[in-house]
Amino acid sequence: MATSILVPIDGSPFSEQALPTAVAIARRTGARLQLVRVHEPVFTGPPFGDVPVPDPAWDREMRLEEEARLRELASRVVEAGVEARAVVIDGPVASALASCVEEVDADLVVMTTHGRNAFSRAWLGSVADVLVRKCTRPVLLLRPGEVGAEALDLDVRHAPSFDHILIPTDGSAFSKQVVGRALALARPLGARLTLLRVVPTARALGMDPEMPPPELARRRAVATEALGAMAEGLVTHGLRVRTAVVAHDDPPTAILEYAREHGVGLIAMTTHGRSGLARLALGSVADQVLRGTETPLLLSRPVTGTRSRLSRLLEREWQEEARPDEARSIAAPG
Repeated sequence: MATSILVPIDGSPFSEQALPTAVAIARRTGARLQLVRVHEPVFTGPPFGDVPVPDPAWDREMRLEEEARLRELASRVVEAGVEARAVVIDGPVASALASCVEEVDADLVVMTTHGRNAFSRAWLGSVADVLVRKCTRPVLLLRPGEVGAEALDLDVRHAPSFDHILIPTDGSAFSKQVVGRALALARPLGARLTLLRVVPTARALGMDPEMPPPELARRRAVATEALGAMAEGLVTHGLRVRTAVVAHDDPPTAILEYAREHGVGLIAMTTHGRSGLARLALGSVADQVLRGTETPLLLSRPVTGTRSRLSRLLEREWQEEARPDEARSIAAPG
């Protein structure tokens, strides 16, 4: 099934580093790329006063340059064997991109992020940060590398390898909603999946770490059983699936350590999409993983409304192929 991948470009070499990955995914899935640049009006300061005023001539010149660069990138994507379209839109950057994602019915957004720390994110925000909170489609975030003087290389060999996808889940229906989106990548890429559950240690529960209580063993057993049932439902898609249950005081740290130690190429998670002070005060596992990982991260905000055609199809197939007893086990709390 042909899909649509949207790649935001802001004119910086960092943003263009998302293209090799987007091209690699598109070549395996038959997707087309939508390269999108948000044009911001150009203002200039008046001789007197502090209020900037529009500069139509300069604004027009800048827009033409942006359109030319975007068309150049789209042409290079086409030369790499992938259908591409270049679009320059207007409006506040993050909200304009979020609206564009819905308008073009994109199945995936691929973009780079600098992964700022908690305080700068809360005060300054970022386009990626806002998109994750506003967008109803999954967003694949990549950490850019150092940018040299060499031209952008769209050789797919330079794209991250997604042959091993890690899906952390806490057992809630909320955390498992990303599975359908991960399947959209895992099946065409031939990736293997690992379902990970982090259970608390005795120390995390305020108990004597030298005497693990039966409660810990019970939680491990419940988690293992639930992940096993979940894995059986995924194996029906012909995927290679394994499960892992680890005990740790801090779930984000456990996820990051597992990804590093097991050669994970992509982490797929759901996020609550909290913003501002709510995120700073409450945080979320996905947000902490984003700030601490160099591994590409697929974030999906669960919604109850309209989803993409591909996501609906994959999630429906997964649910229909799971046996009723498996469905009950998957829903069991961890």
